Amino acid sequence: MDEYIRRKVYIDDGKHNKFRELKGSDVHGDSVFSSMKDIFMVAAIMGYNSGEKREVKNGRDIFDKGVFNEHDLTLLYSIFLDYYQDVEALESTDVLGLIEEFANAGIDELYELVNKQGEGIVNVVEEILVNYS
Repeated sequence: MDEYIRRKVYIDDGKHNKFRELKGSDVHGDSVFSSMKDIFMVAAIMGYNSGEKREVKNGRDIFDKGVFNEHDLTLLYSIFLDYYQDVEALESTDVLGLIEEFANAGIDELYELVNKQGEGIVNVVEEILVNYS
């Protein structure tokens, strides 16, 4: 199922610290995310839902496509196909390139959400319930 997904996943080098911090703990010492993949996926969804994408400049690889499970790949392809509205785009367009641009835009919103006043995970859950359900 990952035939259209290139091997490495990249983020903007200037935003790597945000990813790393989110993988650590929030202001209360609680870990909100268990992996860089989870952060990437949530950031991509947030960017996609807001309609924002930002080009990845000075890309830094953060993980290999092998960390994506079947559900992750289904979500990635769904975002890609919804955006392009054309299955044939899979043949000529970098699937991860688009997703990385959404994640590059969404990471700022996710970072603010986790670090704003309140509890990081509670903020994320509230955001999901209010804006994504």
